[in-house]
Amino acid sequence: MSGVNRREEASTSSCESEGSGEILDEGMFSVLLSVKLPIVSTSKCNSSNSFSGNITTNMICAGSSTGGKDACKGDSGGPLVCDGRVYGLVSWGNGCGDSRFPGVYTAVSRNLKSGEKGIVNCFNVIS
Repeated sequence: MSGVNRREEASTSSCESEGSGEILDEGMFSVLLSVKLPIVSTSKCNSSNSFSGNITTNMICAGSSTGGKDACKGDSGGPLVCDGRVYGLVSWGNGCGDSRFPGVYTAVSRNLKSGEKGIVNCFNVIS
């Protein structure tokens, strides 16, 4: 598949999340913004210091280990793009930009039926 990839393949990728939602809980922004985010391992995201086992195989975590970078309110549904391909969609989180709680994304390829994967395959991100 060229348009959507499995979660495991994104584990070392440089990813970006895009949206025009709130900036660190300070209000909505009027233009589309992009933030570079590393993928956070499921085990780290599920640790007792983070989401305590609430992250499933249908989810991807991404966020800065130092905090301050994240998707936020109003960004839901926006893409998580890694290596020019959509890996996830902004789903939920615990606040914005907290290093203990990375953003949670729906793992796109894990939530598609086999016939739908071919349709999404047509949509590559063009930089």
